[in-house]
Amino acid sequence: MDTTLFLGRFHPLVVHLPITLILLGGIMHFLSTKGKYKYLDSAVSFVLLLGAVSAVVAAILGWFVAEDRGYDPNTLFLHRWLGITVCIGSIMLCVIRFQVLQVSDRLFPILVIVIMGMVGFTGHLGGNLTHGEGYLTEYAPDFVKDIFQGNSNDQMLFANMPTQPDSVIVFNDIILPIVEAKCGNCHNDSQKKGGLNLLTVDGLEEGGDNGAVFVTAKPFESEMLLRTTLPPGHKKFMPPKGTPLSFSEIELLKWWINSGASFEQRFSTLESNSNLATLLKRDFGLDTRIKPIYEMIAVELVGSEVMEQLQENGLIARQISQNNNYLDINVSPDFKELTAENLDALLLVSDQVTWLDLSGMGITDENLEIIGQLEKLTRLRLNSNEISDEGLPYLNKLKYLESISLYDTKVSDKGLTALESINSLRRAYLWQTLVTSEGVSVLKEKLPKLSIDIGVVN
Repeated sequence: MDTTLFLGRFHPLVVHLPITLILLGGIMHFLSTKGKYKYLDSAVSFVLLLGAVSAVVAAILGWFVAEDRGYDPNTLFLHRWLGITVCIGSIMLCVIRFQVLQVSDRLFPILVIVIMGMVGFTGHLGGNLTHGEGYLTEYAPDFVKDIFQGNSNDQMLFANMPTQPDSVIVFNDIILPIVEAKCGNCHNDSQKKGGLNLLTVDGLEEGGDNGAVFVTAKPFESEMLLRTTLPPGHKKFMPPKGTPLSFSEIELLKWWINSGASFEQRFSTLESNSNLATLLKRDFGLDTRIKPIYEMIAVELVGSEVMEQLQENGLIARQISQNNNYLDINVSPDFKELTAENLDALLLVSDQVTWLDLSGMGITDENLEIIGQLEKLTRLRLNSNEISDEGLPYLNKLKYLESISLYDTKVSDKGLTALESINSLRRAYLWQTLVTSEGVSVLKEKLPKLSIDIGVVN
């Protein structure tokens, strides 16, 4: 086995002889049919003979090296049997040229063209086996790539990435597309160079001939990272051909391994940093911000009649931006206090209101029942109102609420329990209330991403 593999490794060296000689012999034959180059005819038979002999030697060595592991079986099958067909065809050309077999003068040129074409296609398949699919067109102009392999832009690999970080599975949506683009040609289901398949979870966990691919939480002890960060000229540098991993891709790979190399965790559950967020946004179009509802779901424009009704009830409504129909609602300076009837007008725009400021407007616990029906609220200011623990449970349906201001109210630790179910909550302003540091600690345990400001502790 070792001897045949040793001999087989000379196949790439020898195979260039029949490719050159058969193509040269064919070209010389066609040139010799012209009066100016008729003198070449005497050498055609000798060149084709050398081509046939070297083709047989190359085929034998190729058969030996095919026993090595890691080649795509489908491509190998075609390459092997086309190569043998080229051998037979080149021998047939010699037999005809030396007049051992008599054929029509019209048939020989056709055979030459067929054999020359087969030599080119067989060589192309050999290149794919050695260097991976797309080797020939890797650096071709874009219009050539589009013809032969479609849109090959790496960014297309991330075209289906979820837009919300909560939906992004780190391995499936970030790491695997990178590995497919940069390592998939040589380490896949059918072609396992080094006994390694990097495109499946089982393959990554099993490793290859050199052992484990990665060491959990130790990126610089992981072969997967070490080989991609070697100097490009190093014999173990990966990938050996094609475009190396970019800085961003290496950073993401390092982060994934350092975070535990999980195949199931979502992006939002892993600790990232601002630099990583910048790379993801710049290179892969993933905005790691948790987007508020008004950036994700469009709503209808509020008509002028409804806007007038709001104004009549002391409510001033403005679109939060020129191209966004969500509303920012404040109270008119002419109103010192709002009644339940005034607040009922908010229900006319329950789908649109997302920012609401009712500071110092005499809001009571009973009034919070109306506010709790404004399900798309993201910012709510209720400070300086007669609000206590009794009214806060009305707000626990506000699943998109990010910021709430309750300072200068009668809210205590007991009332904070009503906020525990609002997972979107990120900021709470609670100074000049009855809330204690103990109550804050309990709420932080339930909502670890929540920032709470209680000013001076009572």
